[in-house]
Amino acid sequence: MAANTITCVNPKLQQLQARAEACTGDTGHGAIWLLEPSAAGKSLFGPMPLVLDLVPALERLLTPSDSEVASITFCPPPLLGALSPGKLVTLTLQVSRGFELDKFPIFPRWTAINTPYGAEGLPNPLGTVQTQAIDVAPVDGSLVARRRTKTRRVEHRTYMDVFYSYFARLSGELSVGFLAEPFAHVDILVGGRTVESTDTHRKSDYLAAFSTTLRLRKTTTYQAVYRSTPAVLPESECLPALPLGGGAMRCGTIMGNGFTITTEQETVRRPKLTHKRINRVKH
Repeated sequence: MAANTITCVNPKLQQLQARAEACTGDTGHGAIWLLEPSAAGKSLFGPMPLVLDLVPALERLLTPSDSEVASITFCPPPLLGALSPGKLVTLTLQVSRGFELDKFPIFPRWTAINTPYGAEGLPNPLGTVQTQAIDVAPVDGSLVARRRTKTRRVEHRTYMDVFYSYFARLSGELSVGFLAEPFAHVDILVGGRTVESTDTHRKSDYLAAFSTTLRLRKTTTYQAVYRSTPAVLPESECLPALPLGGGAMRCGTIMGNGFTITTEQETVRRPKLTHKRINRVKH
């Protein structure tokens, strides 16, 4: 597995225009991103363009509105030879703060149109498959921290010893938008370090919860981090079904996006008293 940073390059460069035209059939594009996976300081496949365009939504049949959507076309090398240092199996594109759209569905669907190469190294349009990812937002997580005290009494003839043990009772709830399971992994952080890990359990269709108890040795500030990895939504369908030839494009995998939610800090204070002796007064 290799990772690298996507760079934005000048879309008017002649070499990139020729590569983009061979991939999309058009020379004019809004932007071109360059992806170049590398491992051990060496390029695996050479630069691979990601071609970006803003197109009317009705033209792409993606949303029933007049808003604009971003089209991203990935242009891999046609064939990777036997001497290639690697093999492209999966590609994950992570983008944050890259798009600003005025109109957006509550649970947007990100559509990918995947056209494979044929045996002769040329695109095979009739083999095109549509895949989608569904945003599970809005997602919100909470954390409540309370101190709990346990006592142990030791009886003596003339006095009684009372020993105090302190614990932090941590609980939280996670609300998840439609089309997502509410289950998530929870890490309890102290000073940015994980001190406890657990999982949520279902409370309702869109609500999950967790609770755990930790020994409180000193005044401590806690945070909870809810994490969920992308998962396949097996009963979902591609909406809308895009046309292909005289019929509809085949629908491939539909994923529910993952998320990471970090709560506000919660502080639990530990009293100084750990032992108290109570004298018995005889009358």
